[in-house]
Amino acid sequence: MLPEYIGWPTDDTRPTLKANRAGTRGFRAPEVLFKCVVQTPAVDIWSAGTILLFFLAKKWPIFAATSDMHALLEQALILGKEVMEKCAALHCRTFSTNIPEIGERKPWSMMAKTLNPSLLNFPPPPWDPPQSPEEASEQLHRQLTLDALDLLEKCLDPFSVYRINAKNALYHPFLAPDSTEVEAVGGDMMQLEDDAFFPHPFGDGICAKYHQQDSSGGELKVFIGADIEDPSHWIDVEAGEGIAIGYEPCEFHQDFDFS
Repeated sequence: MLPEYIGWPTDDTRPTLKANRAGTRGFRAPEVLFKCVVQTPAVDIWSAGTILLFFLAKKWPIFAATSDMHALLEQALILGKEVMEKCAALHCRTFSTNIPEIGERKPWSMMAKTLNPSLLNFPPPPWDPPQSPEEASEQLHRQLTLDALDLLEKCLDPFSVYRINAKNALYHPFLAPDSTEVEAVGGDMMQLEDDAFFPHPFGDGICAKYHQQDSSGGELKVFIGADIEDPSHWIDVEAGEGIAIGYEPCEFHQDFDFS
């Protein structure tokens, strides 16, 4: 194919689509570049994965496209033509290219290792288990690097519906608490879990049965008495009140027994 027929038209007069969120150049997920109007927090996971790629590759920026079209082609060079076509179809879009360099999918770990050749240059462990603090440190470094590469692939999954979510990412081996952190809190894993700080929607959480909300989502009530069947033992609360945090009850039920 002649070079002048490879690429994309610079004078395309077709109307462009607009997405709700543009994102930051170099951090945009495929669904953002495809102008998908229904976006989820998965776009932020992609951005976090991009930052992880910068650390592993020891290079920034990696993606420096000045247009969405150019940015899609940057991703296509790694993800491959077939994956980009399927990803576009997921968002009711079409991806088509005649650029010959866009071929099969390559793992993100390969890109990180290409940009940072020393990424996996570890000496083979002479002993298992390690026989010295230095060997233990090298073994930990190797495992953390492998875990980081695995998390990288999960964060930069081009299909937003399969991309790892924030909670599962926090429990991934690369980010999960290690034995030292667990010992520091006396073995109480609940102190290290992100769930311990999660504010539940009204009516959820450990004291959920002591909350009421009418079907229209308006009137909010909490139980504060002794007889749950007695309407006089329920009081009205304002929006923002009666919110259980993590494993703890809301402010109205701190003295209740949930054991």
